[in-house]
Amino acid sequence: MNRFQKNLFTFIIAAISLMFFTGCEPDDVADDDIDRSNYYGTWNCVDTDLKYSYRVEIEADPSHSSQVLIYNFGGAGNPYAAKALVAGSSIYVNTQKVGTFWCEGEGMLNGNRIFWSKYNINDDEKTATFTKLQ
Repeated sequence: MNRFQKNLFTFIIAAISLMFFTGCEPDDVADDDIDRSNYYGTWNCVDTDLKYSYRVEIEADPSHSSQVLIYNFGGAGNPYAAKALVAGSSIYVNTQKVGTFWCEGEGMLNGNRIFWSKYNINDDEKTATFTKLQ
């Protein structure tokens, strides 16, 4: 094999190898969107401790591909939304001010329900369940 053939062979192998390294990124982005879309919609929240229920709306957070906005989280009112991070079937509300109070939470999506094992509003630790309406 002469020098030209060796260089051509090396070039072809390198070009074919590059094709295998370029196709992975879109699938990862799509998986994040699928996880997040399971949370979209209107939910009925039942605060287990207060025996109080109200509706919340969950939408995509346009500023972050792994976050959602939960309107009326903790009964704050519809103009207020808590930002929540979604990771598969887990959802996390980091400590933040929503409306006039502070909140945080950790939940687990199971079918059409989100079970909140940690649901703190102004340092009152509670549990809650969201049931999807639509």
